[in-house]
Amino acid sequence: MTDHPGVTSYILAVNVGSSSIRFSAYQAGDPPKSQLNGKIDRVGSTGATLTFDDPVSKRKDKRVIGDLDHGAAAEFLVGWLEDQIGLESISAVGHRMVDGGAKHRKPERVTSQLLDELRGISAYAPEHLPFQIAMIDLIRKRVPTLPQVVCFDTTFHRDMPRVAKILPIPRRFTAKGVERFGFHGLSYSFLMGKSWRASPAPRPPRDE
Repeated sequence: MTDHPGVTSYILAVNVGSSSIRFSAYQAGDPPKSQLNGKIDRVGSTGATLTFDDPVSKRKDKRVIGDLDHGAAAEFLVGWLEDQIGLESISAVGHRMVDGGAKHRKPERVTSQLLDELRGISAYAPEHLPFQIAMIDLIRKRVPTLPQVVCFDTTFHRDMPRVAKILPIPRRFTAKGVERFGFHGLSYSFLMGKSWRASPAPRPPRDE
């Protein structure tokens, strides 16, 4: 196990994509401090690789870990984290979720009901949502009492002006709820926050 003196618990952030799994373990604080981060690339292809950076122990590495699908890559990562920091040292896990549908917009604690609802909209993002849900299920299986929270990529775009949401299609479809919305909202929100902190301009009230 990696020696991280003085760190008693971690917040683990996980981002499961269509061909990668990114992760970072943070020490709680203001701001949180990254203790271990990395990614598994080429998931679902040949020669998946693990890349990681441990600034505490000053270790960096990149290694080929085999031909892994998403399930095997998730199992590998959870096992590797167990060896590095111990799953018992993780106090909570945050997941980036690509879509929450029309109903789920704010960060939410994972429940069985929430997962069932997300499974119901998996067809909206078939290369992301099923794998993200499977990662949550795996962690729940390994550590049933560990709190997990999901943050939705689509939240950022939900308060776009109406003119930006309307698609160039007959209005009868708009009346049924068909509208434009965007992804990568968590990245946009982060970048806007960084820009506001670097600018003397007043911060807009939409910040959450």
